[in-house]
Amino acid sequence: GLNGGPQQSPGSDAPSDAETSSNGTITIDAPDGIGSIVINGVAVTTVGQQIQGQFGYITIVSLNTSTGVVEYNYTVTESVTHPVHTDGYDQNDTIPDNFSITVTDSDGDTASTTFAVAIIDDVP
Repeated sequence: GLNGGPQQSPGSDAPSDAETSSNGTITIDAPDGIGSIVINGVAVTTVGQQIQGQFGYITIVSLNTSTGVVEYNYTVTESVTHPVHTDGYDQNDTIPDNFSITVTDSDGDTASTTFAVAIIDDVP
């Protein structure tokens, strides 16, 4: 769960590693072929690389520049604070950790965007 979120209700399961990490996939369409991939300013070149975000980091699990598929695991490492309603309950239980990505194709064309990893607070 997220620090700063609602406390765990009595009788609920204790937090586990499964609640602090999740897998995801990025699919890149580059008809001219992928020349390079840069996420948050870090050139993605090998499996196992870790790239820091605002609340955690992604670890590159697989990298296939032929198909354009990048698989990653995201791990939350920081407390996430979000606004609270006047009734005391959290206003938003889904907080994004945004990562910038820039892809350069084989002939030098670039495209940039942002992808968000959704951190979902555990609510009672």
